[in-house]
Amino acid sequence: MAHPILIKMELDVLCEYIVDKHHSYVSEAIPMILSYSQKVAQVHGAGHPPVIEICDLFAKVADELTHHMKKEEMVLFPFIKSLVAENQSGGEATIPHFGTVQNPIHVMEQEQSLPVDC
Repeated sequence: MAHPILIKMELDVLCEYIVDKHHSYVSEAIPMILSYSQKVAQVHGAGHPPVIEICDLFAKVADELTHHMKKEEMVLFPFIKSLVAENQSGGEATIPHFGTVQNPIHVMEQEQSLPVDC
C-alpha cells in the first residue's frame, strides 16, 4: 500500500520523488551488488555453479531495470510533468508522438511482466 504522503503528492512532484529517491538508490546499488555477485561467482562458482547463474541473472535483471528507469525518466515522467504544467496554466495538452499516456505505461507494464531471458 502506498504511503499516504505519496498519494497526496501532485504527479509532477511524485515523478521527481521517484527519480530522486528510488532511481538514484537503485542506480547506486546495482554496481555494488553486481560487483559483489561477480566476486562471489569468481571465488565460489567452480564449486557452486548456481552462484554463477545467480550472478548472470542479476546482471540481466539489473540491465532491464536500468533501461526501464531511463524510459520513465526520458519519456513518461517528462510527459506527466508537461500535463501537470499545462493543466495548471490552463493550456491545451500537447499530443505526444506516442499518443496518450496509457501507451508508454502499457509498454512498460508489459515489459515488467515478461520474464528475463535466461
